Amino acid sequence: MNKNSKNLSIYLIGVGGAGMSALCGYLIKKGFVVYGSDKVYTQTIKNLEMGGLTFYQGHSGCNVDGVDIVVYSSAISEENPELVRARFLKKAIYKRSEILNLILNSHRRSIGISGSHGKTTTTAMITEILNFSGVKFTSFIGGEYPLNDLFDFDKTPKFAISEICEYDRNIDDITVDYPVCLNADNDHLDTYGSVENLIETFKNFLSRGKVCFYNADDKNLLALKLKNAVTFGVNFDADFKAINLISSGGYYTFNVLENNEISDEITLSVAGIYNVYNALLAIAVCRKIFKIEYSDIIKGLKAFKGVKRRMEFLGEYHGKKFYCDYAHHPTEIKSVLTSFKDMFGGDFTVIFQPHTYSRTKLLFGDFISAFCNQNVLIYKEYPSREKYDYFGSAERLANAVKCPYLESVNEVIENIKNSDKGAILLLGAGDLYEIVLSKLKNG
Repeated sequence: MNKNSKNLSIYLIGVGGAGMSALCGYLIKKGFVVYGSDKVYTQTIKNLEMGGLTFYQGHSGCNVDGVDIVVYSSAISEENPELVRARFLKKAIYKRSEILNLILNSHRRSIGISGSHGKTTTTAMITEILNFSGVKFTSFIGGEYPLNDLFDFDKTPKFAISEICEYDRNIDDITVDYPVCLNADNDHLDTYGSVENLIETFKNFLSRGKVCFYNADDKNLLALKLKNAVTFGVNFDADFKAINLISSGGYYTFNVLENNEISDEITLSVAGIYNVYNALLAIAVCRKIFKIEYSDIIKGLKAFKGVKRRMEFLGEYHGKKFYCDYAHHPTEIKSVLTSFKDMFGGDFTVIFQPHTYSRTKLLFGDFISAFCNQNVLIYKEYPSREKYDYFGSAERLANAVKCPYLESVNEVIENIKNSDKGAILLLGAGDLYEIVLSKLKNG
């Protein structure tokens, strides 16, 4: 993205998505003329409009007629009228991942955070630590976080960090100096066909960097035996190992063993053992690449309160504490429920909205296992880009789990009001969170 290219106009299809909105903010603040469209008008889009975005609600082919470059994400179908029109007009068309790769590699050093779980949280943790340390950098976080638009515009930052999504093989478009992988799990198999293919993709990503970082406790990653690697973990030997772990209501304190030296005690402000792993990776990156002192790392991790929809406390309604989490894969769900049990014992109700038919169908048995012996309600699925499939439906899952299936938001609200539990956990990557929260706030 050189200076001459700033005279070009850029159109972002699906500009309201987490990844696209961050890209939009970056392009606007770098001086590009940016247009974009999406189905719904959100606060995120309103903020971007205030910065300079020209927004179109809905998708119409004529919107792209006067622009030079069209960018789209994997959430956009091939039949999208703007994408179809752009191809007909022979516009310059790029995937979001391709533009992101150009931006990352325009910096002196680039860091990419990949993995099946924890990418957004870990990227935000690193961002928080770097902010405390005074390092100038560009950061792309795939979720809502107070420091999400943290760019240095007085001069070009030397460093860039971004989470890297593996869905639709977007990760194949990215090469960074310091690639990272948190874990490798059986997700997005509609794209990869098998866990083995997914692991191979992570391996290729890690191998393209100068130095890579990966989780020594993850059996799928450990088997790769990568060279020029920095490892982190809890259970096995690693370059950065958490020791002296103590949990208090799901919130952990620990020390880090690095080069046979023990750090001062680190206290996390977010719950869950999985956040210990996220923090370990953040520490490894900040120590190895940026040489940041533990004093700043401790301050940054203490200040990190979590990303929106990651064990987020929403408030109290009808005498109950409300939380939400983005977890939509069985592994994530089990981890979140373990943390919630540490916090509330059994005094909570889970309301889960499945995300995509293909994931529910493929991991059906794992979902049943995740919700075994849980006080759970299942709300109708968020299909995203997919067509109805009974075998991956929320109704079938509810029948298998032997729990209530809720078809309407009114049913959800009624069940919440009648619940005798002290806490409610809204779980999933769909739209239930926004709908329920709006209803609760409006009485």
